[in-house]
Amino acid sequence: MNRQADRLLGQARKNREISARRNAFFDIFRAVSGTATVRLWMEILSYLRRFRMLRMILQIIGWIVTLLRAGTLIVLTTIVFFVLLPLLAVLLVIVPLIALLDRRKSIRRLSEVLSDSREVVFFFTDGPVTAQSAADLARDGRTVLLVSPHWISGRATNGSSARFYVNLRRESERVFLIRRYFYFCARRTVGDRAVTLIY
Repeated sequence: MNRQADRLLGQARKNREISARRNAFFDIFRAVSGTATVRLWMEILSYLRRFRMLRMILQIIGWIVTLLRAGTLIVLTTIVFFVLLPLLAVLLVIVPLIALLDRRKSIRRLSEVLSDSREVVFFFTDGPVTAQSAADLARDGRTVLLVSPHWISGRATNGSSARFYVNLRRESERVFLIRRYFYFCARRTVGDRAVTLIY
């Protein structure tokens, strides 16, 4: 019980220290200066304090090392914020735009397949069992639409890697893999046919 209380008190002390820092630079500086490497360096410095000139040189080297480590952390943070996050934002804008542009073509392909289908089955699950069940249902003259839970994934229904698709991809005869956001267009395209939903 005391161990848990000590841990909670230590966490509260750490949170109080973090909230007392004036800006991000001081936060990074304290995080770097609290590492085991810097603490070891400070212990070596305290042992060598009697050598005044050596102490001053080692202290300057220690400050430089701390600034370099903090600088590395700042560079990595900058890379994440100014390179990776904008790329992710562009991807999140481009994929829906491409899906919107490809929608008409995908609806036309789906309409062609549905023209001689008597029933449409929507599967909302994923995996090899679903793929096998979909193939069995397609043999009976149904069109099976597997609704993928993934926004950006090129995986096939059996879990192996396959070519990337935006809205709709033919997995086998009468079995299609569709994106969840395309489900609503596909549902409207089905029209008056019998529809079965499998969750």
